[in-house]
Amino acid sequence: MSSAPNLIQKQSQKQTQTVAFTPQLCQAIGILELSNLDLQTHVTQQITDNPFLEGEDDILSKSQSNDTTETKDSIQDPPTQEEREKEYLYQEMDSDNYDNVWSSDKRLTSNSHGSSQSSHQGLTGSFDHIASDRFTLRDHLLSQINTDIPQEKERLIAQILVDHLDETGYFSTSIDEVAETLGTSVVTVETILVRLKQCDPAGVFAGSLKECMTLQLKDLGQLDKKTKAVLEYIDLFAEAKVQELLAKTGCTPAELKKIIEKFKRLDPKPGLKFNHESLQSMVPDVFMNKSKEDGSWTIRLNNETLPRVLVSQDYKIRANLNLKKDKDLRKYYQERMGEANWLVRALDQRAQNILKVVEEIVRQQDAFFEKGITALKPMTLKQVADVISVHESTVSRITQNKYLASPRGVFELRYFFSASITNAWTGEDQSALQIQHQIQKIVQDENPKKPLSDGAIVLKLSDYNFDVARRTISKYRELLKIPSSYERKRQYLRNLSL
Repeated sequence: MSSAPNLIQKQSQKQTQTVAFTPQLCQAIGILELSNLDLQTHVTQQITDNPFLEGEDDILSKSQSNDTTETKDSIQDPPTQEEREKEYLYQEMDSDNYDNVWSSDKRLTSNSHGSSQSSHQGLTGSFDHIASDRFTLRDHLLSQINTDIPQEKERLIAQILVDHLDETGYFSTSIDEVAETLGTSVVTVETILVRLKQCDPAGVFAGSLKECMTLQLKDLGQLDKKTKAVLEYIDLFAEAKVQELLAKTGCTPAELKKIIEKFKRLDPKPGLKFNHESLQSMVPDVFMNKSKEDGSWTIRLNNETLPRVLVSQDYKIRANLNLKKDKDLRKYYQERMGEANWLVRALDQRAQNILKVVEEIVRQQDAFFEKGITALKPMTLKQVADVISVHESTVSRITQNKYLASPRGVFELRYFFSASITNAWTGEDQSALQIQHQIQKIVQDENPKKPLSDGAIVLKLSDYNFDVARRTISKYRELLKIPSSYERKRQYLRNLSL
């Protein structure tokens, strides 16, 4: 007869570390993710809600006022007892003691003067309205590019081409200029531009009205011979010169009428259906330039788009006169003062972290800025985080919605973090982009009569110190839309028989 096991209940203590998402931490995280322009919107709202904060207009007006009274203040009388009491109260309000209000759970339920609850919601929810309802043409196109173009090099070129569109969706920038800026060939840029002309909405990336309409008619399957003929004389169509159109195109009046009806259903400016704030999102947050003295890179924030905000010293002193009389009012001032101090510190910390991240990106990607896109190196968020001693998630947030203006163009910071593979021989990371580029080159140079197998490509890559597994070659071939060696040989034989 077996006995039941003895069940013993006992208490034990276990020490664990957790992160408490206090309102100020939520605010700091939210601020970190904002671009400079979105940050302006957030800070403006905070200045409106918090009497202890002063914006740029307040600072300028106070500076002008101080200039006019400078001579009067040059000789000051000793402070009175009342002034000394004000200064004491000001120092007390500015101490770290009142920052402890942030960690009090009572703040979340207290609602004296209607401040505590709304204040907490304002800090954690005040970012929701920023960047909402802003689905731009750029957003729409980048979502397609990230899905349809797996190669990182081509994605960057495509992103730059998107950024050169005007608000109507037309592309009128010189391809030679883009190629030179990125350090790549004109043929490469042209090839990617052809792919982008297949994006939705139909007609984007056209260089003219004729091409825009042609792209849309192709998409609809309505580009027949007579329609092409009318498109050749699109200027006559725009000027409604019907007789000349009939004579030059060989259309009958009935045929021309049908073609005109088709044209009326097209959108000559396909980009206008989207939000027009796309240009705003491309304003650089950081600038980089080469020093003429030693050739090093200099990094600076775009101060023109950074909001200026200070904690109002005058308001602190005026507010403190009533603190001893009203406890609820004192609590309100304490909370608002804590919010103001925290915002100023969070803005300063944000600026320092952005500069650190960008400096490390530029240091690691120096070859890209010097030689062009083929020199782009593999880099991870963790590598940057380890160097500047912050958490990986901090780097991730900093690189969101931030743009770097460089001699090679304006780039989103996130682009520079590419996939990589570790070389078993050297221990160094190798960019997936570089490997894919080399696979393309090997296949282009192979003997079409005897296409290289994936195993043979592995051996070829080893000549360039790329250590890649055979199954990785197969995966990259699929991404690059390169058929297998068997299919490539069949294609060659089919071409011979034609």
